[in-house]
Amino acid sequence: VKDRYPKIYGEPKEDVLLVSHLTNQYLHDISFSLKKGEILGVTGLKGSGKTSLARALFGLDPVEPGSIYVDGKRVIPKNTQNAVNSGISFVPADRFDKGLALCASVANNTVITNLEHLIKTIFISDQKKRQTVAEYKEMLGIRYHSELEQVQNLSGGNQKKVMLSKWILRKTKVMIMNEPTSSMDIASKVDIYNCINEMVLKGVGIILISTEIPELLGMCDRIIVLRKARIVATFDRKHATQELIMHAALGIAPAENSASM
Repeated sequence: VKDRYPKIYGEPKEDVLLVSHLTNQYLHDISFSLKKGEILGVTGLKGSGKTSLARALFGLDPVEPGSIYVDGKRVIPKNTQNAVNSGISFVPADRFDKGLALCASVANNTVITNLEHLIKTIFISDQKKRQTVAEYKEMLGIRYHSELEQVQNLSGGNQKKVMLSKWILRKTKVMIMNEPTSSMDIASKVDIYNCINEMVLKGVGIILISTEIPELLGMCDRIIVLRKARIVATFDRKHATQELIMHAALGIAPAENSASM
């Protein structure tokens, strides 16, 4: 419990993601930045626009007007493939609907996003595939009997770890994680946090969407609060408290309580 949130305190570098005036039928004038090696928390009440923001960045919902830049290059995520090619990855909250091919094996789910990494001549190398799956099994503490086991036979926590592993393998620039530790025990959550720290050390920018405020306070460098599809407050970790975040989400926090981005 003492080390429940093993936060790494680094020095975030230049911006890896810049979002300016993002607007669609679900979002209103969203602007924020994300630095390399930074963990940016996103929270709000149900219907506040948290998931809509993730969907827009990952090309699942159209955005117009608005601008998205990754490493200074403008990105127009018309679809998920375009977002992935631009360096944006998304771990959804719903592993059943969008995150996993449940009838496929653990191995195939892990490598599906980066098959070119495994190609030797014109065929996929089974040896590289096994080595890659074993590496991520150890890194994330994934429990299964065989790499050929169907993902649907794993526990919910292990399914989430498999879902995360496929995007880590992709070597993404921006990782969007929607409720990545929900319904997990403390040990499994710490596995996920340690994995997040590994990505931070490699300069990946993390957007951590969560309704668990202690998780955000424990792991994030900054936290933005959404209400009615707008950003209503931004807090630096030094000044953020559970009370301030909840007041902002409920619409009763004074504007001066939020730190400027």
